[in-house]
Amino acid sequence: MIFIKNKPQKSSTNSFSSNQCSRLRKYVTIKRAFQHFFAIAIIFACEVLEGANIIGNYRTAIIKSDKWKNEEHRQIALSAVTKWALIAAAGAVAVVVAVAIPLGLLSQELDERVVEIIEGVSKVVAAVCILQLTLKIPVWLDLY
Repeated sequence: MIFIKNKPQKSSTNSFSSNQCSRLRKYVTIKRAFQHFFAIAIIFACEVLEGANIIGNYRTAIIKSDKWKNEEHRQIALSAVTKWALIAAAGAVAVVVAVAIPLGLLSQELDERVVEIIEGVSKVVAAVCILQLTLKIPVWLDLY
């Protein structure tokens, strides 16, 4: 009997060089960063649209209200809504920047579940803030 040794077969899996692995890691990291960026951009756009809708409703309420029959008082009220909306927007941007920079530096590698929890909590906080504005601004303007 003749025994023939089997030649070792080459592995069917591709072996990557360290340079290829590092490029692949960079690609995956960049892809995740863009996914998070676009998710945050979409949330931001939705919140801006919702805020603009609320401000538009307040301006419409001022214009249609019988409380301000004098055009001068109506213009003062409309300018007050615009002024405080801009101040609130600037404050919101300042808070976002003040929170985003330390979080970005401290959380380089976040688990996807943690990201989803943070997004959910931020939506709840945004909803509570909008609820507070919706309840308080008409009282401040003496609409009811």
